[in-house]
Amino acid sequence: QCPSGEVVNEKKSFKGGDTVFLGSYYRDQLAGQTAAHEIYMPNNTRYLNWSQNLQSTFNASWWYYYFILPTNAAAGEWRYDITHNGVLYRTRFAVGQSMSYTFNGNGSFFDPAQWLGSRMPSIPVPDGVEVLIQTTGANVCTVDMPVIFLKGSKLTVGTGSNIRFQQNLQWQ
Repeated sequence: QCPSGEVVNEKKSFKGGDTVFLGSYYRDQLAGQTAAHEIYMPNNTRYLNWSQNLQSTFNASWWYYYFILPTNAAAGEWRYDITHNGVLYRTRFAVGQSMSYTFNGNGSFFDPAQWLGSRMPSIPVPDGVEVLIQTTGANVCTVDMPVIFLKGSKLTVGTGSNIRFQQNLQWQ
C-alpha cells in the first residue's frame, strides 16, 4: 500500500578513483559467526579480502564497507563474494564500462533461465546497467510484470529481436 516504489540507490558501474560501497545484510545473525569477504578483478585475481567476526546476536543486521578504486583500475566486470555459514553470496559490478545483462531465451523477462548465464538484472534496473534483448527466430521476451529503469540505465532491443509488453516499463 505504499504510495511509490522503493528507492534502491544501487550503483553497478564505476570508474577508476571512485569509492565503491558494499553492503551485507543478515537475518538471524548469531554471535560467533564469521563471514569471509572477497573482491575479484576481471582477470579473477583477488583484489581485497577480509574476515568479519560477528560479535552479537541480531534478528536482522546490516554492515557496510567501502574502498576506493585505483585510478588505473582494470576495466571489466568485478565481483564481490561473501561466504557466510558455508554459503557463497555473489554480486558483480562493472569498472570502466556498463554492467550488461543479455536476454537470449524465450519467455518471461523475470525467468533467470532465459538470461545469458542465468544472470538477470535487479529490479529496478540501476544506474550504469544495460539490458540487451537478443532473441532469435520466433523467440520472444515477454515483460509480464512492471519493470522500472532508473536514470542512467539503458534498454537495447537487438535488430530482429522480439519483445512483448503485457505490463509497463517505467523510467525514473
